[in-house]
Amino acid sequence: MPARILIVEDESDLARVMAAWLAKRGRAFHHAPDAETAFRKFRRETHALVIIDVVLPGMSGLELLRIIRSESQVPVLMMSGSTSPAHRQQAMKLGAHAFLRKPFTPAALELAVRKALAFGVSV
Repeated sequence: MPARILIVEDESDLARVMAAWLAKRGRAFHHAPDAETAFRKFRRETHALVIIDVVLPGMSGLELLRIIRSESQVPVLMMSGSTSPAHRQQAMKLGAHAFLRKPFTPAALELAVRKALAFGVSV
């Protein structure tokens, strides 16, 4: 079974669209609606890529990225609806491989996922 992609997104409609897109391309995935749930899933399973929304209930996506980076170099794609460059700058400083501004097109998501997976170590 291929390594999974972990989607950390609290907007259920967007999470469903992303999950459908990944499934259509034969990619296995997990979904977590918040950072705490995501981190538990991250620790239990091997993931080829983690896609994290910056703004999440409870712990922020940036804090989740900081925690993931303390124990893994798995590729991380951050996303946000914010137009502030501060989120992008902080995400990249913390070790994100890419940053998507919402709303994004399927083509932009596909390109970011392919680049991040190409960067990552095969598992």
